Order: sequence, then C-alpha cells, then structure tokens
Amino acid sequence: AMPGHKLIVGDFSKIETAVLFWVAGERRGLELLRSGRDIYCDLASAIRGYEVTKDMHEDRQLGKQGILLLGYGGGEDKFRDTCLKQHSMYVSPSDALLAKTTYRQKSYPAVPRFWWGLEGAVRECILGRTAKKYGCLKIAADANLLTIQLPSGRKLRYRNPKVSSDNSISYEGAKGEGDEYKGWGTVHTYGGKLTENVVQAIAHDLQREAARRLWKAGYDIVIRSH
Repeated sequence: AMPGHKLIVGDFSKIETAVLFWVAGERRGLELLRSGRDIYCDLASAIRGYEVTKDMHEDRQLGKQGILLLGYGGGEDKFRDTCLKQHSMYVSPSDALLAKTTYRQKSYPAVPRFWWGLEGAVRECILGRTAKKYGCLKIAADANLLTIQLPSGRKLRYRNPKVSSDNSISYEGAKGEGDEYKGWGTVHTYGGKLTENVVQAIAHDLQREAARRLWKAGYDIVIRSH
C-alpha cells in the first residue's frame, strides 16, 4: 500500500452458491449458509454416507468440487474431467455419478427444478413471442431479442433467439471465450447455462452495489474482480 494508506481486501464468501440457492428457492441450502455450517462438508457427507469434517481434506474436496461444478446442470463426465484437469483430483465414474445424483435429488433438489423451469419458461416465451414472470425474473421475447430482467432491473439480452425442432434453444453471440474465442455465430444454451448467466449477473449487481457504497463512504477502490 502507499504510505499513509491501508490496503483492505473484502470478499463475498460463496456468493455464487448463495445467489443460486436464493433464485432457486433452495431453502435448506440457504439455511446451511446462514447457520455458518460448512456447505462442502454437507454435500460430502451426503455423498459418502458418513459425517465429513473440515480436517477430512480429500472427502471435503469432493464436496467442494460438487458445490462448485454441479450447480449449473453439469453431468458426471464433465465433473470428472474438470476435477482432474483443473484440480488434479481423480474421481471415479461411480463417485461422480453419486455426486451428481446426490446434489440433484437429495441435497439441493430445488436447484435442478429451477434449471428446468427456467428453460421451459424461456422456450415458451420464444415460441409465443410473449412475456412471463419466472421466480424473481421477468422474461420476454420477440423475433429479434430474448431478455431476462434481473431483480435489479438490469436485463440480459440474447440476439435472435430460436427454438429448434428438437426443442433446443439457441441465439446469436460470441462463441468461446479468451484464448478459445471462435467468433460470432450460433450459440446453444439450456436451463443450467441460463441459470449460470442469471446467477453470475445477480452476483455482479451485488458487487457493483457494494462498490458504490464503499465509494460513497470514502474508500478508494483500486481493483475488483468478478
């Protein structure tokens, strides 16, 4: 820090998980977060069938990756691949399947219900070129644009939305990101991906509001990340 200044670091702990549970109405998950209990140990305990504590590092890591990777509709193959490539963590096919089914059916069932409901609502709006409310979101579509209005009033926009004969949803946008950018074209999406868009956008709105309050309180913000 510069002389006469202090560098203060702040963080929204588990912000994506909290927002995901909130938009989905996952009451049990929200109560766990409010109580201060370890959410990673909670999922790991449900997967393993015995109580997992923070000092059981390997078991807890399985629960942590489950929380981080299974909230947006990912399957067991994607779960195994990401654990191995990004975290050097081998997960057997049976453990990956058990993690997925435990997350969806036992621990946080409101989350997949939200994916599927959001996908259905978006599909209905695109086909009918109409508008409807889904949870805390307002969805509208015409031939040129699909919009999903967030609680803040800000809108996510998807150009030229379509529903194919196989019921898949697509729009025109940037394909890939960063080094994997593949230009402009048709992008396919689904309930889990739409949920990820919504959750990360709401989390960003919360961060921006926090930054605004800090600035008004006299703090100089030198960097932030999302």
